[in-house]
Amino acid sequence: MNSVINSLGSPFFLHSDGGYGKTYLANLIAVSVHTRGEIVLCVASTGLASLLLPGGHIAHSHFKIPIPINEQSTCNIKKDDPIHQLLQQTFLIIWNEAGSQHHYVLECVDHTLRDLLNRERPFGGIALLLSRDFRQTLPVIQHGSREQIVPATLTHSNLWPLMIVHYLHQNMRLGQDPESDQWAQQLLHIGVTDGDLELPEHMYCGDDMPSLINAMYSQLLTGDLHLSD
Repeated sequence: MNSVINSLGSPFFLHSDGGYGKTYLANLIAVSVHTRGEIVLCVASTGLASLLLPGGHIAHSHFKIPIPINEQSTCNIKKDDPIHQLLQQTFLIIWNEAGSQHHYVLECVDHTLRDLLNRERPFGGIALLLSRDFRQTLPVIQHGSREQIVPATLTHSNLWPLMIVHYLHQNMRLGQDPESDQWAQQLLHIGVTDGDLELPEHMYCGDDMPSLINAMYSQLLTGDLHLSD
């Protein structure tokens, strides 16, 4: 908010695992800036993620990002286009799920904003808030190996050292008790397990479909729960 209020134009990256409140915080910041009468552009890397932001758009369509893209690409926005006029009045850009994009995409938007706004500052001096969980889907490189995918991530962009990184450490979708903390750790463990994953004993439901149904719907089968409930 200090960056927006004082026109510092700082780029931020909000990093956390899924369920820790990145989208909630992004929405809170967007509303806070809107209440000041200032413009916030909310975009996301996917259509579904864009629906979670106020007035959200897909980044590629909003910034006219070219496909395919390379390190020399710029967005297809001409000066005096309506989107150019909007950018001139924008105080903050919020970009959800940014980590699933190739770093060329972020650099393309950076080059374009510097040119359109005639400011040799990151993203033309507009404050930027990116968010992502790098445990989730990374940039898709067709038939790519790990050695090809990792260098495509935002952390390998020349813009990454300019990012002010903040972390969220508490899972907000779970209860705040030891059992929930244990479950959160088990979820994270799934993403780093190489090979077979051993489920906790209380999650085991047998080896066939009837066993699964009995475990999931035992209350209905025993008559302890009415269908109307």
